[in-house]
This record gives sequence, C-alpha cells and structure tokens, in this order.
Amino acid sequence: YNYQLNLEPKHNNSAFHIGSYFHELLANYYGDPHKLSNQLLRLKETIALGRSEELCAKYDIREKPSKHSPLEPRDFYVKRFIDYAYANWSEDETMETIAVEKGFSWILYEDAQVRFILEGKPDFVARIPKWGIVIMDHKTQSRFYEKWEVNHQVMNYWSFVRPNYFVYNYIGLQKEVSKNSFHRPIYQPPPGLVEQWQDDVNSTFEELARYYAEGQYLKDFNTSPEGAYPRRRAACTTQFGVCANHKICGA
Repeated sequence: YNYQLNLEPKHNNSAFHIGSYFHELLANYYGDPHKLSNQLLRLKETIALGRSEELCAKYDIREKPSKHSPLEPRDFYVKRFIDYAYANWSEDETMETIAVEKGFSWILYEDAQVRFILEGKPDFVARIPKWGIVIMDHKTQSRFYEKWEVNHQVMNYWSFVRPNYFVYNYIGLQKEVSKNSFHRPIYQPPPGLVEQWQDDVNSTFEELARYYAEGQYLKDFNTSPEGAYPRRRAACTTQFGVCANHKICGA
C-alpha cells in the first residue's frame, strides 16, 4: 500500500511511532562523526531534539498522556534515551561512525526480462575497536524477547556490507529499567552460510522469473489453495523442507 499504491494509513500504529521517534534520536546521536569526541554535547543536542515540538508532533508524542493517545508522556521517552546513553557510554565512546541510515541498492538477479533489486537501509554501521566493523540495528521493545539471528534482515544487510558482526541494539521501554533493558547481542554467521543463503534467494527469484515469463503463476494461483509463490527456505512448515531462515509470517 505504501510503496506501490502510495497510500498511508489514516491511523498509525503507536509502536511504529515510538520506534521511528527513537530512530531519529539515535540517528542524531550517532550521525555526526565530527562530534564523536564530545558525547555530552551530542547527548544534550539529542535531548533537545527529543523534546522539540516538531519531532513530538510528527510522531504524536504527547507531553501528557490522554485518552486519544496510548503513548507514554514525552519525558518518559527522553529519560529512557538518557538511561540508554549512559548504559552504553563507555562502548559508544570508542566507536567510529561509518554510516547512519544510508540506503543501498544491490542487484540480486537479472536477465533479459527481469531485474530483482535488493534495497535496504541499515540503521548504523560503525567500527568498534574490540569487534571491527559492525552493523547495528536498533530495536525498541516493551516486552523482552530476542530476534532470531539468522533472519532475512540480518542476511540482507550482511550480504551487502560484509561486516565483522551484526548487533541488535535493544532499548527496553518497560516501566522500570532492568538488567535486560539495554543489551547488544552480537552475531556472526558461520562460514558459508551467507553464500548458501544468497544461492537460495537467487534460485527462488530465478524460478519466480520463469513463473512470470511462462504465465504459470496465473494457472497455479487459480488451481492451488497455497498460491503460486515457489516455496523455498522461507517456507513456514516442514512440509516444504526445514526453514533455515526467519518465518515470513513472523518477520
């Protein structure tokens, strides 16, 4: 609806609002490599951004809770960002920013008829002395859970950037800060997994291209209750083979 039909929902999900609000704060906090030497200045500027009327209006962040908005008041989110900054202060002090919210386009498959392009925008790419180059993906969450590390987002970003590690940067939005509120699990796929994943993706797109070229997808769509999309490693049940990637229904 958003990218093809250019339609936007009349009422946005509050969780998306909160996540987008924090992503803008984090982009400001990590975005200017010239200010990395002065974390306190960056934090003060980010706090001012978090309190700004423009940003709060953009994401419906209220100064006080109301019956029209289920979101926490603005000061809760600003205070939580301050807690986050101090929790990661020592590590962030050593980081070198490489890219913040920079998009990429990468050809996965093409022939005379079709071209399939993978596009993405990693939240943060940095160099950390003890790890090397890392991709960091920010996740705000009100309940504690871990993303499965071998999912499509990890593999997509890894295929293009080829870092040393992938890091999920969790920011907990529970009422009280706990030991699980701020954590950064790191992940590195075993040798050969990324190449295997790319081969699987390419074979899926090649078969999909043949379906389109032959018009077979129309026939299958009309006769198969499962639909026409050729099932591969993103299949959700063992009926189609063991799923080595994140289930598409849970992505």
